Amino acid sequence: MKYIDDCGQIHRKRYGKSDKANASENRNSDFQGGYAWGVDTYACDARKVILAEARFREKFDLTRAGFEEWKRGLWAARAQMAAAGVKRPKK
Repeated sequence: MKYIDDCGQIHRKRYGKSDKANASENRNSDFQGGYAWGVDTYACDARKVILAEARFREKFDLTRAGFEEWKRGLWAARAQMAAAGVKRPKK
């Protein structure tokens, strides 16, 4: 049976890059930071997390391109966790 990485394929089609944290094209601090946020928060309340990051970046006048990479990292982590069946722990 052939394994198909649907999340990875969607990410590649949308962004032209891998969704894997260890891929060479993802070795930048913005992607890695977004990926870490995605793992830490399970991206359950993604809107809240993205708005908080947007405010932070605005405060320090960080680039729009960097924010796009950060969001790509966040969604990459969330998609991989969802595909693997990882759920947010119940409190």
